[in-house]
Amino acid sequence: MKSLSLRWRLSLLVTLVLIAGFAIMALVAYWEMDESMQRDARQTLGALTTAALGSPDESESDAGIQAELESIVRATTRRESTRYRFWWDDQPARTGPVDNAETDEVFRRAMAAVAPPPVGQHVYGRVGRGKQAFGVVWARKIVRGRLFNVQVAYSNRYAYNEMREFRNVILILGGAVALATGVATSLVILAGLKPIGRTARIVANISARNMDRSHLDSLPVPGELRLFVQSLSDMLERLHRAMQAQRRFTADASHELRTPLAVA
Repeated sequence: MKSLSLRWRLSLLVTLVLIAGFAIMALVAYWEMDESMQRDARQTLGALTTAALGSPDESESDAGIQAELESIVRATTRRESTRYRFWWDDQPARTGPVDNAETDEVFRRAMAAVAPPPVGQHVYGRVGRGKQAFGVVWARKIVRGRLFNVQVAYSNRYAYNEMREFRNVILILGGAVALATGVATSLVILAGLKPIGRTARIVANISARNMDRSHLDSLPVPGELRLFVQSLSDMLERLHRAMQAQRRFTADASHELRTPLAVA
């Protein structure tokens, strides 16, 4: 099997190193963005829960509490991304702003995932995965001698979509950078190897009649190849001297052989 040329091996090595570095930075950035969005979601849930706990103080009826929660949801978040449920321990729960099977399932799973918080405190839980995930906060407090419970769920759907777009941008950008790096590295290495090609062509034209170091002494080469060209030039100089010595010996021997014959 024919091995890759030095040009392509170096290009592949540089490209792989760059891809590895870019992948590490992309993973770190992706993780940091995910953590940041989770923190923002928790802060949003905390603000919603704090506001929701104050709703019984504004109205004594369940309908008034629900209207207060509706106004809080509209004012602070996307209505379709937020769910809430509240109840008194002696009454059934009310949910909103969308009362459907998905909302019921979210809070059912939240009830199973987290234990009831102590009165006056809240607990955070997360249910579902991917774009179906919800962050849920459950809080309780005593209002007019009765135990009031409120749960607020915030969908991760928008965060999931943003993370997916971020991931796609990273993949596209990474592929473009890798391709551009591979091409640029190959061209740079090709330009750097041109002196070797010129040296090879000069050496190929050297014969016994023009064997001297002057062919290589004027050749412009980078510092990395200077020692190689210098050694090659010295070798040509030694061969040139050896050839000259051989020619002189042959000429002297021929002269000595012709002289006795001429005398005879």
